[in-house]
Amino acid sequence: MNPRTLGKRIVIGAGILAACSVWASAAPAPKPSPAFLARVYAGLNAAYWAGTLPASTVVAIGTLPQGIMANTTRDAAGVFHITLDAGCNIIPNVARLSFFHEMAHIATWEKEFNPHGKYWRKEMHRLADAGAFDEIW
Repeated sequence: MNPRTLGKRIVIGAGILAACSVWASAAPAPKPSPAFLARVYAGLNAAYWAGTLPASTVVAIGTLPQGIMANTTRDAAGVFHITLDAGCNIIPNVARLSFFHEMAHIATWEKEFNPHGKYWRKEMHRLADAGAFDEIW
């Protein structure tokens, strides 16, 4: 990975997060249907994880605390739940970045306690090297 590119990615990510509070005050965008979100998840899972992430994962649009773009939890039955904040993910490329970010959490869930630790970062680098962000960055 080119260090100059990595720095650019960090700056872009910080800019998206800073803009989140501005977007949250904008007029609400129509929420994608649960079926649409499930298709996006399944497509990304097939394309970048060879279908190895759990198909049972539930994806929803919701309201998260200010500055939180997305969140992933796992319930007692072991089902993952990804919530994309409605205010922060109104631009399709931002929502796509949030999907990848949260799906990387699922991919590394059992590997480390630190949610943004070395395994998660390695997974994000793998996605970048695989071209996941080429149309976004």
